[in-house]
Amino acid sequence: MKENLKNIKSRPQILLSLLGFVILSVAMLLMTYFYSQKTRAVLYNHIFDQLTSINTTKTHYLELFLKNKEADVTALSLNQNIIDMSKLLIFNESQSKKDKTTTFTNPYQGYLTHFLKLHNYTDILIMNAKDGDILYSLNYQQYIGKNLSSQAFKNSQITRLWQQVLQTQTLHVSDMHTPVLYTDEPVMLIGAPIYDHKKLIAILMLKMPSIALNELLHVKAGNLKTYETYAIGQDHLFRSDSYLEKRFSVKNSFASPNSSKVYTTSINQALQGNRGFDIVKDYRGISVLSVYAAFKFDSLHWAIISEVDESEITIVFDSILKVIYIWTLFISFFLILIGYFILNFVIKKCVIFPLETLYNRAKGFEDIINDSLNEIYIFDKKTLHFLFANRSAQENLGYSLETLQKMRFLEIETFFNNEEFHNIIRPLLEGTKQTQIYETMHVRKDGSKYDVFVHLQLMQIEGLMQFVALVNDMTEYKQVLQEKQHYYSLASHDHLTKIYNRQMFDTLFEKEFLRAERYANKISLILFDIDNFKMINDTFGHKKGDEVLIKVAACVTNFLRESDIFARWGGEEFVVLMLHTDINQAIQKADELREAISKLEFDFEEKITCSFGVAQIQDLDDITATFIQADKALYRAKERGKNRVEN
Repeated sequence: MKENLKNIKSRPQILLSLLGFVILSVAMLLMTYFYSQKTRAVLYNHIFDQLTSINTTKTHYLELFLKNKEADVTALSLNQNIIDMSKLLIFNESQSKKDKTTTFTNPYQGYLTHFLKLHNYTDILIMNAKDGDILYSLNYQQYIGKNLSSQAFKNSQITRLWQQVLQTQTLHVSDMHTPVLYTDEPVMLIGAPIYDHKKLIAILMLKMPSIALNELLHVKAGNLKTYETYAIGQDHLFRSDSYLEKRFSVKNSFASPNSSKVYTTSINQALQGNRGFDIVKDYRGISVLSVYAAFKFDSLHWAIISEVDESEITIVFDSILKVIYIWTLFISFFLILIGYFILNFVIKKCVIFPLETLYNRAKGFEDIINDSLNEIYIFDKKTLHFLFANRSAQENLGYSLETLQKMRFLEIETFFNNEEFHNIIRPLLEGTKQTQIYETMHVRKDGSKYDVFVHLQLMQIEGLMQFVALVNDMTEYKQVLQEKQHYYSLASHDHLTKIYNRQMFDTLFEKEFLRAERYANKISLILFDIDNFKMINDTFGHKKGDEVLIKVAACVTNFLRESDIFARWGGEEFVVLMLHTDINQAIQKADELREAISKLEFDFEEKITCSFGVAQIQDLDDITATFIQADKALYRAKERGKNRVEN
């Protein structure tokens, strides 16, 4: 050993080689650490972008899901069978209270059972709007006859929902809870008013089990094993089951709420109405990449959380760094013992090989980005020429990467010209905004166009600031919106005459009434019905009666302005709301309508005529006064011989 030390001292080139290797080892260690952290940051940003996209999509789907459920209960509350059934239930209850024996045979039992099964509800309830008595329950008949005002239901969600619908006379959704009626699992209730003509007679409620949200939020995304999206309520209890930890379920949360509340940074931020992402400790105490957003719908105020375990993302990096650190220390110690003669071997074996491994792993992360289902573009900050487009972008557009690199980003845009697009990117160039989010349409090589949602950022890539665009194809989302519009049309229009129904007219009338109150606009109301309509039905049949209704509605529609609001009030009765119209103009218009209707021809001899009642809004403090005035005028027209206009 002593001789070897003397030999080393006598040959300074060996000391210099050893010193150089140690310096090189330290430098490589630092460089490996620096680039691993940079690659880690890029990967984290990509994962956060994926989680943000997933969180946004599932939030939209959750909103659409609840709106569809609202459409279900709205359609059911407007169903004439349900109205008739409610009236029969109220009559049956009143007879029972008079000690009269009544028998209620429900002819709609099969229909309701089929409806619940088809739309994944577990019960339907009908309550008396007058006194809160439970008139009907499909699957829990033992609760029929109980009263929501009783002590047993005091401060319960079902009573609050009943009162809320009763007070506002509109549809409402209750937050998830363990109800007094149902003790098997937490539920959500959706309530809507049931009207018989103008009179509120009952409240309809549908029971939706907690498992319905699991089917929506548990859909996996990608190949991340620890990814999950879940919902948390304002009470910090789960609104959907945990995918990773079975004991964190909705049922367990509501069974023991005091010990099941979860508090994390992401949950607290989302419940405060914020949206963002961070690395936090989740409800299991595990470090996760978390994206959070607030979700508000009617009385619901939830946190929607999308997370993935940080350990799943960093396991590759940690294993590589661990190997490199161990090898670096081993090489330094080994060189002190072995020296100059194996220096080249050690460099090849212990430095180059780990770097190649790190490069291959980094290349693998590049493949992840390239294989992303989202379209990802990188284009030049100044010229807007494409520098990179991943595989999804190339396949969707129909261009190869080589062709795209000869094109500018604006060549696939359809909404914006050069000046308009520069107005979009100016805040990014000036540093006043970090992200621009907008909707547009992209055009493919074959000329076809498709809707997209663009997240645009200015990022440093290889030392230069370049634009990075994350693009979501919105084709399927637009289809969902179209389906939503279809359901809206079904809920707001009369199925026979295709004009507005009474519920939609009430909504529009209230809106215009408030506007008239604010701006002192003149508004007139025309209320009319078809004379001797019962005789037509009795003589020629309901099919002919429907034909009369359709032709009369079409005739009136042709004589009205675009601003006029025309609706079927009920049966053979119609209503027209004329904006910016005084009583004299409304009377003139009503007379034109009366004459036009009387000239309609049908394949039977009787002439169709209508009687009209006209009123102008005078009292802006009473929304019902005008209806009463028009209704009285219509009654006078009937008394004075029909086929006339009265005011």
